[in-house]
Amino acid sequence: TIDDLQNSLKLECILDAQTVRLFAAIGSPLAPLILFACTGALEFCRPGLGVNVTLKVLPFLFIGGASSTANLLSCQFKDGDGESLEDFAFRKALPQLRCYDRSGSGLWADAVGYGSALAYGVLIPLCLAGLMVRQYFALQHARLFSAHA
Repeated sequence: TIDDLQNSLKLECILDAQTVRLFAAIGSPLAPLILFACTGALEFCRPGLGVNVTLKVLPFLFIGGASSTANLLSCQFKDGDGESLEDFAFRKALPQLRCYDRSGSGLWADAVGYGSALAYGVLIPLCLAGLMVRQYFALQHARLFSAHA
C-alpha cells in the first residue's frame, strides 16, 4: 500500500512530514480508482481483457480503497481515556487537520474523500451491474439454444 511505501522509503524524514501524510492520505483512495480507470481503458482497447483484469484485482483494490476513503473522512472525537476532544477533534488519516477544517488541505481531503466515496459506493457497483447485464445478453443465445435442443 501507499503507507507501506511511505514507511519503507522514510519519506517523512526526507520531505515535510505533513505534506507526505497529505499525499499518502489522498493517494490511498485515488490509486485504486486510477487503476480501475486503466482497466476500463484496457477494455476499450482489447475487449474482454479489461474485464478479466478488473475482476482479478477489484476485490483487493475495492477493499483497500474503500477503507482508505472511510479513514480519510473519519474523525477522532475521543481521546484514549474516552473523554471528548471537543474542538480538538481531528481526522484519522490526517491528524494535523481539525475535523471541521474546510480550507486548504481540509478542502482537498473532503473533495477526494467524498468523490472517492461516490465512486466506491455508486460508480463501481454500477459498473459491476452493467457487466452482469452484458453477460446476461451475451449468454442469452446459449441458453435459448440449449432450451430448444
